[in-house]
Amino acid sequence: MRLGQNQSIQSAADSHTMPAKFAARDESGVDWVKIAGWVPFAACAVGILSALLGLGGGELMGPLLLGIGMEAQRSSATTSTTSMLSASSNFVHYLVNGYIAPDAGFHCYMFLCGICGGTIGRMG
Repeated sequence: MRLGQNQSIQSAADSHTMPAKFAARDESGVDWVKIAGWVPFAACAVGILSALLGLGGGELMGPLLLGIGMEAQRSSATTSTTSMLSASSNFVHYLVNGYIAPDAGFHCYMFLCGICGGTIGRMG
């Protein structure tokens, strides 16, 4: 920003107004300031339990997200993404370590079966 002859740095700073108060709630209605203290610890506990039990994480994170007031559609999308990422990383891990045979035809077949099953499940 270029200052004019009679304009000081303070008046230039005053021309950019900041919001008076940080908005604690977002468009989903979750009060992030109120829950900021315990949610990171709960998410860490969910991650540890998911890793120990071999779950995708979505099974435990869904109720937590609903409990803090997140909309059901957002919670479902978040937990689905978490489960997909966890399952994909486990698949790559087992494939790289040789626990799964690299049979591309079988893996593509099973992938298509999963897509078809998910699509049928959404219709019902």
